[in-house]
Amino acid sequence: MPELTAHSIPASHPLPPSLYAAPPADPPAAPAPPEPSTPQSVQAGLQAPGAAAPPAAAVPPIIDPKRHEDFPTFRETFLVYFTDPAADAAVRGFGTLLYDFLLNSWGEWPKHPEGIFRASLRAVVADLRCAQGSLLELTGEAFSPGTPHEGHLASIGYQIAHEVGQLADRLERELGSWRGEA
Repeated sequence: MPELTAHSIPASHPLPPSLYAAPPADPPAAPAPPEPSTPQSVQAGLQAPGAAAPPAAAVPPIIDPKRHEDFPTFRETFLVYFTDPAADAAVRGFGTLLYDFLLNSWGEWPKHPEGIFRASLRAVVADLRCAQGSLLELTGEAFSPGTPHEGHLASIGYQIAHEVGQLADRLERELGSWRGEA
């Protein structure tokens, strides 16, 4: 499991039980009927003085490129929407489990026609295109900055989107079309 910042997963939220854990000896008691829920934004305003605050939202981790394999399954642009720390941890744990299952079976599947190296480079191009698209969506014409600083960041993000696109174009050109090289 990747190491996340202190704000990503508070210790007060345990990870879900292991799929390999022994089943409980007794069947669980019937759940109590659900109580009507109040949205968290309302709950925060109704808290008694001195009551524990709701958990802070999970934030995207800072990823060291040398440790990118610690984040194998889902893009951070997807995971950013899992702001509940327990849900964030569960989805990341599921991603790690899914990746481990894949690594245990992928060698038995058909080989890529152009080899795993070239196929992996094409996958990187696809991920670069997703990053480029995310940046363009965030910073494009439909974006209306709330502050001058957001406007500045949008301008930088828009420029970087085009730079990422140029890098993806370059790698794609170098790969060319597959010609059956050994």
